[in-house]
Amino acid sequence: MINARNGRIAFSGAGAAFSGVNPGAVGKGGNIILIAKSLSLDSLSGLSATTSGKTEQGHQADAGNIQLNIADSLSIRGGAQIRSDTYGEGNAGSIIIQADQARIVIDEIVFFNNVPITSGISTGVSKDPILGTGTGQAGKIQISARSLTLTNSAFISSSIFGDGSEAPEAGKITINAAQSLTLDSLASIRSTVEYGGVGRSGDIEINTKNLTLTNGSQILASVFRQVGSFPGGRGTGGSIQINASDSVTLSGVSSVKYPAGVINPFTSEPFQTEGFSTGLFANTERGAIGSAGSITVNTKVFRITDGAVVNSQTLNSGNGGNITINATVLELLNGGQILTLTRNSGNAGNITINVSDQVTVSGSDSGFFSRFSRFGRDVINNEGASSGLFANTDANSTGNGGSIFLRTTNLNITSGGLVSAQSLGTGKAGDITINARQNYNANDGQILAASAQTGGGNINIAARNIFLRGNSDITTNVFSGAGNGGNVTLSANAIVALNDSDILAFARDGQGGNITLNTRAFFGQNYRPAPPGTDPATLDGNNRVDINASGRISGIITLPDVSFLQNSLTEFSQTLVDTSTLLANSCIDRTRQANGTFFITGSGGLPERPGDAPVSAFPTGEV
Repeated sequence: MINARNGRIAFSGAGAAFSGVNPGAVGKGGNIILIAKSLSLDSLSGLSATTSGKTEQGHQADAGNIQLNIADSLSIRGGAQIRSDTYGEGNAGSIIIQADQARIVIDEIVFFNNVPITSGISTGVSKDPILGTGTGQAGKIQISARSLTLTNSAFISSSIFGDGSEAPEAGKITINAAQSLTLDSLASIRSTVEYGGVGRSGDIEINTKNLTLTNGSQILASVFRQVGSFPGGRGTGGSIQINASDSVTLSGVSSVKYPAGVINPFTSEPFQTEGFSTGLFANTERGAIGSAGSITVNTKVFRITDGAVVNSQTLNSGNGGNITINATVLELLNGGQILTLTRNSGNAGNITINVSDQVTVSGSDSGFFSRFSRFGRDVINNEGASSGLFANTDANSTGNGGSIFLRTTNLNITSGGLVSAQSLGTGKAGDITINARQNYNANDGQILAASAQTGGGNINIAARNIFLRGNSDITTNVFSGAGNGGNVTLSANAIVALNDSDILAFARDGQGGNITLNTRAFFGQNYRPAPPGTDPATLDGNNRVDINASGRISGIITLPDVSFLQNSLTEFSQTLVDTSTLLANSCIDRTRQANGTFFITGSGGLPERPGDAPVSAFPTGEV
């Protein structure tokens, strides 16, 4: 233990404090405890507590814990790290940083022999040809601070690399940042089952006032893909919970570039650093085995912009995780997305949105297509360029799509925004359920639960009023195969559709879905029923509103009875009224018949004070 409660402790130039259990040894490693006003680690320095020991006769060969009590500031820079790892049968130690009033900064990356060394904090079940392969559990990470900032590929990590014959678990990461938590430029907080690892990734819990992620930074709990000769991870992804009392902002994609010649030592290839979306991820990737974890966000204002995402997807036989958002305001702008997705046989998870005030989905990511052409599907996880909610299945997948549940006061989908639960594979599309206590407003916005081959999902929208403008479609089509179109049910006081906005539930070779409009007032601009057998491809761009449920067997379309409006209209008289006969030439006030008083005050002419005679703009006199 080092106690410098009112002073400063600094490690630099590869200086370190180390506690370890050697290979084959039995016994617990010692703890590292530092108490200081400020602590600085720089230039490849570090704190390390490891174990390569074995368990024997009930004696656990655990690594020691690392405990820091900091009053003012903690700085970890220049490739410096705080680590606790197990390479043996014992458990890794925990890392506990108590800095309630302090500012913590983790920053800077150095390149040693063309290999990047990033600054960070980690605990893990690891694998090394000399130290051995870990089978114990990773330690937990607990950090309390006033503010915490990670930049330039800095990390906080709990991971599993070992082969895990006893199914180890990555430790939980808990961060309490009273004012703010900020990640920038590929910084990350991660709990993962890495390539070659077996086990369960730990959970991540964030408690703060304001959370901000930019420039490709990520919070992730994932099971990773194969890398080089290393197989994909096997295990279950952890869950992510974000509690931010004021705001959460996710923005942009990575523009970080490492210098030429920098390589990944595991693949001998250059590091891929550009193009990654900023976001929250709970994925299980291609070549891995296991299900993804869930993501929950609780905040007031949640803003996702410029290609950033919240993503829980499966690229294997495991199921994708669920996403739950509880907020006052949710904004998905310029390609911001919330998505669950399956690209394989696992099922996509569900998306649940509970927003008390307003949800806005608008715009698209202008750089998406150029980024996709450069980096491909392995780097670009977004579902196209549009802002939106997506619970989709990919082409060539067999899993089912997820469902979307959205509850809010006002829902606005504009400028290419999209809510989608469609299936492009052989699995069934999910359902979309929307409850807007006030209005659903769409202007060039789409809601889709369509399917390429199997049954379309159902769409249920309930709102006080529904306004569809600017080619805003609601669609549950099935484009091929014998699957049935999904049902569409709209419930509102009034439903208004303009500018080629269509409601479609057709099925190419199956039965069209049913379309029901539960409303007393429906207006569709230039609306007229399409004849049976109409090709739905001809219904777009025809400058009218179409409602179509055609198929080999047509679905049932139920529209409101508006005859009460037609029957209550009275035809205008053909005889014009001569308005001059309605005007008197004078206003006579007879002297002996005091039936009341009439004053002409002119435009806005009122008495200056109560009791004053009003001033008339016209001459008056007795008759």
